[in-house]
Amino acid sequence: MYKDQSLSELQDAVFRCVKCGMCRSICPVFQIEGAEASVARGRLALIEEFARDKLKAGDNLTRVLSACIMCGRCQANRPNLVEVVKLIRSGRSELARFLGMPLSRKLIMELFYPRKRLYFAFKLGSWLQKFLLRRIPKERGLRLRYPIPLLNRGVAFPPIAREFFLPKYSSTHKASRERMRVGFFVGCLINFVLPEIGTSLLEVLTKNGVSVVLPAEQGCCGLPAFLSGQTELANKLNQKNLEAFRGLDIQVLVTACPTCGEALKGYYELVNKRGERIEVLDISQFLWRHKELFSFPKFTDGILTYHDPCHLKHIQGVDQEPRKLLKMIADGKFVEMDEADLCCGFGGLYSFFHSQTASAINKRKMKNIESSGANTVVTACPGCLIYFRQGIQLKKLPVKAKHLIDVLRG
Repeated sequence: MYKDQSLSELQDAVFRCVKCGMCRSICPVFQIEGAEASVARGRLALIEEFARDKLKAGDNLTRVLSACIMCGRCQANRPNLVEVVKLIRSGRSELARFLGMPLSRKLIMELFYPRKRLYFAFKLGSWLQKFLLRRIPKERGLRLRYPIPLLNRGVAFPPIAREFFLPKYSSTHKASRERMRVGFFVGCLINFVLPEIGTSLLEVLTKNGVSVVLPAEQGCCGLPAFLSGQTELANKLNQKNLEAFRGLDIQVLVTACPTCGEALKGYYELVNKRGERIEVLDISQFLWRHKELFSFPKFTDGILTYHDPCHLKHIQGVDQEPRKLLKMIADGKFVEMDEADLCCGFGGLYSFFHSQTASAINKRKMKNIESSGANTVVTACPGCLIYFRQGIQLKKLPVKAKHLIDVLRG
């Protein structure tokens, strides 16, 4: 369940920040904007003043807190165990209670519940994208053809899939010689934008003796709503997903989206039909833990490098499993890029509402990919994958971007 912190709890937690400034050297937003208000130290100082009632709620404070990309890089390197992401999220929630949600964010978040509304929105978007959006030849994305209120015309939108994943594949996919059975939490980006990631996951697991259960009723994990300060909406989504997976004969639930993984690990209490707690694992964790069950084709198409998704490394602490899997198939042709754990710039809704900063962060990432000498960059996040493909096309790099499970599928 998603829970908010009170103002008094915020004040006590913020006090742990000793204002050392370490966050300035690792924050991707600060390195672009250079303002104290765009780094964790500055934002936490403002939250502290707000919690002490020395700073009034207002649009400026809302703007400062919403401009955090929530990558967690500062939190992963914190000296005093300061939970930066949680504090900024709680600050957003408190401001939303005082001022209400900004209209643009509220309209987007309202699409996520009920589930039928979300499907209708994406179906409509899939049909309208050819009229309202135009493809830019030098980018793998779509831009607004006509100005739309509340949206930045420079934002690049990922193309919506013609056929969604869950309506086609929701069922139990049995392996011919079943050795294990897992559930699969799909997530919005895989369901509506990159369904090929889901089909790769099904193929890799079922071909190697792992049956996969896909409840049709699952929906958004709720974390985007929670990070935006809409806790009530996040918990509605939470409850619907709990109902979808309750009573299934599984002990493990896998996901191929780190944002969903963070939500499921941190805010869900999933139980199977025997009342046992269901363990949530990123697909890389599951595959490495049970590597003796799997046979992966060798990668022979050049050199691989790997990008750490923020919510996978900085929040969940998962960074070695994807690398070990890639090294298994790369025959020595795996290289580390500089700043492999630097944010790609996507950040979900961040890249829509802060497109200039997001684009600048992405350009820095593209330089690191190019300097690595690899011709394939692999990530374990569908959001990163979308933004990489746009950046690669924009810079005309001779590089492919792939999800980890697609590479392991061969």
